[in-house]
Amino acid sequence: MNLSVELHASTLDVEPILAAVADAGVTEDVAVCGVCADDADRIRLYGFGAGPSDSARRFLRFATRPTQRALWGTYAPFERTPEAQRDRFCTLKDVVDPVSWPSSPMFQQLYRPAGVVDEARMIVCAGEVIVARVAALRLGNTSPFDEGELRRLRRRQTHIAEVARATYNLPSAADTQVVLGANGDLLHWSEPEPDDDLLGVAREAVARHRERADGRLATMVGSHRVRTRRLHSAGHTSYLVQIDPCQPLRLHPLGRLTARQQQVAELAAVGLSTREIAETLDRSAHTVQTLLKHAYARLGVVNRVELAQLFE
Repeated sequence: MNLSVELHASTLDVEPILAAVADAGVTEDVAVCGVCADDADRIRLYGFGAGPSDSARRFLRFATRPTQRALWGTYAPFERTPEAQRDRFCTLKDVVDPVSWPSSPMFQQLYRPAGVVDEARMIVCAGEVIVARVAALRLGNTSPFDEGELRRLRRRQTHIAEVARATYNLPSAADTQVVLGANGDLLHWSEPEPDDDLLGVAREAVARHRERADGRLATMVGSHRVRTRRLHSAGHTSYLVQIDPCQPLRLHPLGRLTARQQQVAELAAVGLSTREIAETLDRSAHTVQTLLKHAYARLGVVNRVELAQLFE
């Protein structure tokens, strides 16, 4: 089996996705192709890699031909039933007519020349936005996927989808994304050049996260709002870190808060949830709610929107 990942953002990190599929125990050789659409809706291939098998190399040579690039990502049988593939692997037998499929243009122009015998495909969405299509391809003189292989893929499909969403770069260009290994080594940086100061922020956030059992953490490091997510794949742990610089917050003199109330109010004003504030301050959610309620009363506001308007 060979794997392809159709990318809908140039910063989607495919390595954890590949590791997650490989960890399902259904593939040894892995092929990766990345495709995205530009503003004119022209599909372009921007990167690929191959495993050691001859079939993987042959498939990638086929995929890079200019005449085939326009077909990549427009697999008509699958695109007719996108909802069925949402976070769930489907195979060709789920989406094609076995009688007409061998004579169809898609089979004749794409599948047969590429040596594709079968495909198991899953669409990964973030809300209504498709962030990736993950396709396991059966190539060469072999049989279609059997039920055992499909079951093994589906046992991992939730994790694969979660990894794809976790590594998808959010639309805000102001955010910086970093992937660090469990020991703090830099694995991926979303900007052209790593920034030493922000790398220090990321490592501080990961150090805090390692002390907690939860898979996610939101906190403040200096003047930066930081969210971290723990990723597990193929027995390895890494951390996805999203850094959003915030301006220093100052309250208008509309009330007098205790130091703890001010701390809670500042974190709420930059968008942290009650649970996230509780984790950041190592307090219970009930304590945070009580502090926030008292802060509202002293400041004369009734909700977080009004609270945020007090900061400049």
